[in-house]
Amino acid sequence: MFSQNSGALIFVFAKEALLPKSFLLPANVLYCTFFGSSMALFAIHFIYRYLAVTGSNLIKNHNRKVIIFLLLFPLSFGFFWYLLSHFTLGPFEEGDLFVRKYYLVDHDIQLSEIHYVGYYFYPEDAYGNTTMNWKCIVGCAIEASFINVSFGIIFYYGYKCYRHTKSASKKFTTSSSHISLQTQLFYALVFQTVIPVFLMHIPSTISISAAFSNISFESLSQMLACTISLYPALDPLPNFFIIKSYRLAILGFFKRVAYFIVCRKANTTNIIKVQTRNELFMSNASKTIMT
Repeated sequence: MFSQNSGALIFVFAKEALLPKSFLLPANVLYCTFFGSSMALFAIHFIYRYLAVTGSNLIKNHNRKVIIFLLLFPLSFGFFWYLLSHFTLGPFEEGDLFVRKYYLVDHDIQLSEIHYVGYYFYPEDAYGNTTMNWKCIVGCAIEASFINVSFGIIFYYGYKCYRHTKSASKKFTTSSSHISLQTQLFYALVFQTVIPVFLMHIPSTISISAAFSNISFESLSQMLACTISLYPALDPLPNFFIIKSYRLAILGFFKRVAYFIVCRKANTTNIIKVQTRNELFMSNASKTIMT
């Protein structure tokens, strides 16, 4: 990623890519689409968690319409995000000038070897005149509305799930183990949503806001690239620590590993001691025979 002033672009270098050149731009746009699809997946997780907590017949009876909706919602969300990114954030003439002016001057590479997608709010033409890139602004505004819809669904069903779990805990018709499991799953889901908020949404919001204010700089985009890369590694961790069965299984695994290492070390020490005693015995016996 590269950012400067009012622009922030995601680069794909043809020399380092495994795909043919004709596939690099669609692949770059698809990479951006995964960001939008993740918004829909978070929303679907909370909808499904609410249906599971309430024991809805929609999932008990494997309702086809519900299953189709749960599958198609993130796909359709990603499809519109792809089209939006392709037509509003794709390459254009002023973007080429931006790359030449701020990136190519310090790197030994040709523009034909770079495929980029991103936002450039106040592009400059060849004569230094600045204009508003309304296509980019409208694209970012629509994508922001998509994110708001996703978060609206998350907060709505998250709150309903929380209320139902709390009310169920005061009743005796549901077992305490079932309530405990549902509570653990809910809090794990909450933390799994908080992690991308701090690793993806807040850094990307800062990056877009800085570019819109014409004060973006390169280290900001590098920070965003690092936080996005950390997300897949950190996102599963709440399940491991919050859900009791997972936590006990992981602790049991490490206990067995530690026990194996300690026992192996103890056995090695005993073997060395036995070998040392045997060597001393043989040495004393040979001395006795020689005398």
